[in-house]
Amino acid sequence: SDALQLPDGRVVVSNAGSNELRVFDRDGRFLTRVGRAGSGPGEFAAFSWPRLFRSNGELLATDPDLSRLHAFDSAFALRETRSFTITPDIPRPQLRGILDDGTWLAIAFDGSGALRGPPGSVIGTTFSLALYDARGGFVRRFGSFAGRKRYVNTVGETTHFPHLPFTVDAVVRPYGQQILVFRGDRPEVELWSVEGTLETLIRWARDGVRSADVYPEYRTQAIAALANASERDRRLYGAFYEKDLPLPEYAALYDDVIIDAERRIWLHRYRLPGESGAERWDVIDATGRWLGTATSPRGLEIFEVGAGHVVGRVRDSLGVERIVLQSLRAAP
Repeated sequence: SDALQLPDGRVVVSNAGSNELRVFDRDGRFLTRVGRAGSGPGEFAAFSWPRLFRSNGELLATDPDLSRLHAFDSAFALRETRSFTITPDIPRPQLRGILDDGTWLAIAFDGSGALRGPPGSVIGTTFSLALYDARGGFVRRFGSFAGRKRYVNTVGETTHFPHLPFTVDAVVRPYGQQILVFRGDRPEVELWSVEGTLETLIRWARDGVRSADVYPEYRTQAIAALANASERDRRLYGAFYEKDLPLPEYAALYDDVIIDAERRIWLHRYRLPGESGAERWDVIDATGRWLGTATSPRGLEIFEVGAGHVVGRVRDSLGVERIVLQSLRAAP
């Protein structure tokens, strides 16, 4: 579920399938493992899918199913398990990263998060930003941000809530001692202060693609993919794609953001129907200065971009996962 390279070259892999962290040297040789399934200190719940962060000389591994983090030293000895302070209005904070001073950055969905609405309507959740100190103590909550839109699709007695095509989730990332919020449907990045003030709005030029122009191919591909789906999904999504959906005017521009070791902002271009070839990333700095477009192999899920390397995950034709290190090279 995650991987990163330490300054000494060791690679730490979060293995959600075995509820442990596995450590390898820079050449891929296995060194050690820590953690196991459970609810005690240094253990991971069954469905936690741990993520990894570095902060103040510690390696932090999340255990989101139990709303906590495990802190390890450089030798992978457990220092402490630290839990979020749970409050009535934030029962399940979702960690998004660690600020430079050790503050935990999380999002908190407004209300219960339950999905409901009349058939054929468009609904969406909203969330706010929540900050916790380095031991999980609640600090503050602020802002209101729109989540991805869903369609209330009722077929017979069954209702489900698929996302509308060409929409993406908002992305929240720590950016030094600021908070980066990116909505994906516009060439625009917001940088917020920890006090809850919008400090910087970064914009750049990029033309959009009208959803109506690419939806026929999107729909054809989606329906073809249902051949391998369950009978339930074929019934529900088959009806969904038969409807006259309220598409956004323009397709999303980007669907992910990575902050690299030099605090450059990597924006992953949303892949439109029919596009092939490598993945493309538009790279800017904190002032919005355009640094170029990078490419990465298709199928590589990037976890970390270092000063001269990329750590990511690939799957072979049988679905077996591997962690790979790719070199990062500047174009001539």
